[in-house]
Amino acid sequence: MEKSVFKVELVIRPPLSYDVSNKSGVVTIHPEVFEGEKLGELITRLVNQKPEILQRVYDSVNGEILPLVITVINGSIVNRVDALQQELAAGDQITWFLTYTGG
Repeated sequence: MEKSVFKVELVIRPPLSYDVSNKSGVVTIHPEVFEGEKLGELITRLVNQKPEILQRVYDSVNGEILPLVITVINGSIVNRVDALQQELAAGDQITWFLTYTGG
């Protein structure tokens, strides 16, 4: 039986989005996802196709989301290790933004 294919929404917020668009602003992409695919598998596939898409979000050498990047899945913050194991569903929205520090 063939696996179904659906789309999710990936939102990359500035300044993480600069390498994708070479300008400031949010970048949104809608990649196809296969039934049962996890976020980490999707990221690996996207990085293999076009590395600059996620180079400020994902460390492809170590296979991890970068420490200063916050991952939000469907409105909930998910730690960077668990996020990669998240099985994706049709219509999921994944947003990445940079942690802000200061006082």
